[in-house]
Amino acid sequence: MNRKRLFPLFFALGLVVVAAAWLALRAPENRSEQERIADKFPRSPKPRSPQPPALAPPQIWKKAPENSAQAARKAIVAQLEAFKKDDWKTAQKYQSAGLRANFGSTENFRRAIENGYPQFADYREVRFLDAFASGQTLRLGIEITGMDGVQQKATYFMAREKDGWKVASVMGGLVAPEQNAPTEADSQLI
Repeated sequence: MNRKRLFPLFFALGLVVVAAAWLALRAPENRSEQERIADKFPRSPKPRSPQPPALAPPQIWKKAPENSAQAARKAIVAQLEAFKKDDWKTAQKYQSAGLRANFGSTENFRRAIENGYPQFADYREVRFLDAFASGQTLRLGIEITGMDGVQQKATYFMAREKDGWKVASVMGGLVAPEQNAPTEADSQLI
């Protein structure tokens, strides 16, 4: 037989062998565990337009109007006073609707504050830093000192709702740098 006639035959045979090998590798018994699991849980299509987080940081912050800043400070102090009096129902009234929904119950809210923010639950002094606004959101920095003397810094994000400024979230609560400053005794440890 002529070589020119055999080439297409061998070429086609080679393609068949390659395809058979590929199919054999794809057989369920030859696939990795990860591939088999992936088949059971197909990827869901990506959403066309991702939803922004509920408290996405606004793009532009400007110094807050004094009347808005004062109203927000008043709401924060009222909530802190309610914490101190162990009046959790009243304290919850100063939360935004979204934050109330996150906690689910007054008891969950109480536990979260007492366990995570003891200086807020029983504060001695609060000092307000600058307030900034963006749309219907205010950002206020605070320094708070608990009855135990521990000072913390935090940032309140306040949301304007129909009945006034409400606490939307609090970030921070870290010990203030002045109390973390190394002492001479600390330098001896190095």
